[in-house]
Parts: sequence; C-alpha cells; structure tokens
Amino acid sequence: MEHFTSIIPLRQWPENFSFEPFLDTLGQMLPTSSVGHAGRPTELPTRAITLTVDGIDMLVSITGDPLDAELMEQAVSLAHNWPGAAEAVRDCPAHAVISVHEDPEEWMRSRHVARLVETVAHALIRHVPATAHLWATAARLLPVDTFSSVIDDPASSALRWVGLEFFRGPKTADGEDTVVIHTRGLVRFFGYEVELAAVPMSPPNAAQIIMSVAQYLLDNGPVLNNGDIIGPPDGARFQMHRLPKERSHGAVKMQLALLG
Repeated sequence: MEHFTSIIPLRQWPENFSFEPFLDTLGQMLPTSSVGHAGRPTELPTRAITLTVDGIDMLVSITGDPLDAELMEQAVSLAHNWPGAAEAVRDCPAHAVISVHEDPEEWMRSRHVARLVETVAHALIRHVPATAHLWATAARLLPVDTFSSVIDDPASSALRWVGLEFFRGPKTADGEDTVVIHTRGLVRFFGYEVELAAVPMSPPNAAQIIMSVAQYLLDNGPVLNNGDIIGPPDGARFQMHRLPKERSHGAVKMQLALLG
C-alpha cells in the first residue's frame, strides 16, 4: 500500500517562505499534540524539514520541480465536480509534499495518521501560494478553498480521502443506461475498495450513495460484511458482496449490488 501523502501545487516558488511561521501555525492547530522537528531545515534546491507529530515522523518538502504529469492527469480526470481543475494545476512551477513514513495496519490508527498529515498540509497552505490540495493516495484533488473549509468537518472525510471512478454499465432489460462506480482510497484504511454495481441512476445520485457508504466506513470502521443489506426500508437497498479475485482486477473489492 502507498503511504499517506498530501501534495500542494504552487502557482509560484515561495521566495520568502520560512519554516518558523509554518511551525507556529501548526502548533496552534494542534495545541494538544506533540510537534517537534529534527535538525535544521534544508534550503535550495529543495526546502525540507522532518517533523514528529504525536510520535509520527513526517517529511515536509517544497521543491521547484513540476508536478508529476501522470498523477496530475489522473487527479484532474477524477475531479468530476471541479471544472477548473486542469487550469488550477497547469504549469505550476513548484509544489509541496507532506509524506508520512508509518504504515499503520489498524483502521483507527490510519484515520488518525491521515488526519495529522492533512492538518500539516492545512497549516502549510497558510504560508505558500497554493492552488489546490491533492490527497495522492486517492488522487483526490480539491480546490484549496474547499479543502480549507471542510478539513475540520468530521462528516467530510470521504470527500477529502476518497476518489471515485465512473464506468458505463450494461443497459437494463428495459434499455435504461446504468453506471458503475469504484472508490479509490479506502483500501488504505480497510484493505479493500468498494464497487457500486451497475445501477440505473444518474451518476450524481449513484455517487451520493457510494460516498455515503464510504463515509459510514470511515466513521465506524470495516463493519459491513459479506451479505449485509443496507439502505432504508422504503428506498433503494443494496447487498454487500466480497468479489472473488478474478472479478476484482487485482484489488480486493466489496460490491454494493442493488436489490429488487
């Protein structure tokens, strides 16, 4: 699995950036946490500092290199609700990276580490010319203002940590179009992704269903099991199925299949 990583595209090289104000901001955001750093920050060509936050080692770096083209192309393609995504990250001459070295196996620890990584990113955004925030583990790209406005909302963790991939499904017997959706990023918490099997719904409505399931899992842990049925008694109901390896294309998946 990939480690948790935040990437911040920058519209220009931050000439006057200093780590000291950033560390002050981080300390204010995490008043009950232990925040320290090892050694002196490095300067050109890459500015970097190693932090220890609640005993978790992180590397914060700012580099004058362009963004990874393949990753950003993928992230832009998944930014379905942000028409300006491509323009926001195009031609950025620098970017910042916050990466963590720990690879937690337990989901609550993973959630805690993810929260700390993005809090460090939030503090850094206050001091650099950021255009967006990319949760690289899920290729989840958000406008910087949106990221900053929702980071403290526990109900928005799926919005920040989970990407969605849309596929055209087979037509129903009545000729209706269907959509299939795969999550991207949940595997880092639970060891599997979730697939919404072909449903005759609009992509936004189908996305709302799978994102509500993703948020439920991030709030409560991997509590949905093979065969469980979810959904309101008077609405659409779905059954969870663990897909066999030959149907999961290399990644473990739990499938939501529409009943009825």
